[in-house]
Amino acid sequence: MAGNITACEFWKRPAEAPTVLDNDVPALLVAATGDPRTPYTGAEAVHEQWPNSRLLTVSGAGSTACTASTAPP
Repeated sequence: MAGNITACEFWKRPAEAPTVLDNDVPALLVAATGDPRTPYTGAEAVHEQWPNSRLLTVSGAGSTACTASTAPP
């Protein structure tokens, strides 16, 4: 079953147009500074366009910002 799962690095680009943010729904954005596939500058751009958002930055983490521990052992 898991044989057809690939890393997001190999996913095709989306076919749909970019989402337009036109509301003030509160949002928490989580971004890692070390993720090579989703650059941190993209999170900053979304944060600037989304008036009621907060940007939580995980310094140095890669694509596992939400699951990896950055605490020292």
